[in-house]
Amino acid sequence: MMPPHRAPYGKKPRKPIDPIEQQKANIRTSLMLIVAALVIFAASSFVLSTMPLFLALFIFALAGITLSIIAIVRTAVYRGPWFFYIAAGVSIIYGAMTLLGGIGLALMPGAQEYRECRAAALTQTDMYTCDQKFQGTMDKLTGTSSSSSSTAR
Repeated sequence: MMPPHRAPYGKKPRKPIDPIEQQKANIRTSLMLIVAALVIFAASSFVLSTMPLFLALFIFALAGITLSIIAIVRTAVYRGPWFFYIAAGVSIIYGAMTLLGGIGLALMPGAQEYRECRAAALTQTDMYTCDQKFQGTMDKLTGTSSSSSSTAR
């Protein structure tokens, strides 16, 4: 005779989840993942904004990453589909890349002036002038010359 099924030592056996409750949780989690992805994409739109709006990049990216982590936890608790883990992981990776890029742009010399110049530019010529000034700043930092790139245009 087999002994009754017991959970590992110190752990309670998991209760079965009501299928309707699981379906509701899956719908809420999928909506949370959609919102997380949209918030992280919105963070990317603040890359060339001037300084007060540039800080929204960090707020939106962190909010998206937080929503993705919450979605992973909800998926684990309610035993959701495996692709929720993948979607949340991709969102977290993209959010982390956005955060790292934002930190790089915040610390890069000349990037704030470039964003301000682009925000004030009214014509294509003004934007091109901003691009050239920023390219000159980058050339000074790296010690290279952009003469070959300007002749290709």
